[in-house]
Amino acid sequence: YGSVPMGNTALRYFAGYDGDVLGNSKLSLNIGKIDRGSWSSSPGATATMTSGVGTFNSSPNSTANASAQLSQPVGERQFLIAGLATEMGILHQKKYSTSNWTDMNSKTAVLDKIDAKSVTNSLFIQDQVAVGEKLTVYLGGRYDAWKAGGTGVVITGTVPGTFVYPDRTASAFSPKLAGV
Repeated sequence: YGSVPMGNTALRYFAGYDGDVLGNSKLSLNIGKIDRGSWSSSPGATATMTSGVGTFNSSPNSTANASAQLSQPVGERQFLIAGLATEMGILHQKKYSTSNWTDMNSKTAVLDKIDAKSVTNSLFIQDQVAVGEKLTVYLGGRYDAWKAGGTGVVITGTVPGTFVYPDRTASAFSPKLAGV
């Protein structure tokens, strides 16, 4: 009888625009957000199937993103695409002790918590060239830069304290060459 009750919720929001700009160019704009809530309750060592002390875990988190893409024909056989995108994720996780593990409203104290954030920013470009009637060549690349960090607080346990996780960063360039 572990990790019951539990639950998840997700709310999604999004909007977009596609339209012609600058003559024969196409612009695509998109924004979105997902808010998620996850929770679970677990029995303690002395709990029964219907009552007893335990823990309650709550993990609300969200992801927001935005992108812009401009597509431009160059002559009759070439098509250029360029754009940028960003995505941000946030987590606020808490673990509580409970007087009754089957009742999520019986929280008695915060045991630990984590607050974290990650951000990814991207740039991309692609050139599409028709070579004859049956071959299209794609040449492009995408650059992604990522940063993440957070703070954890352990209130009870073997090693109580505040733990700061400094921002970590990474980046990568992904080339593309394809023929269809």
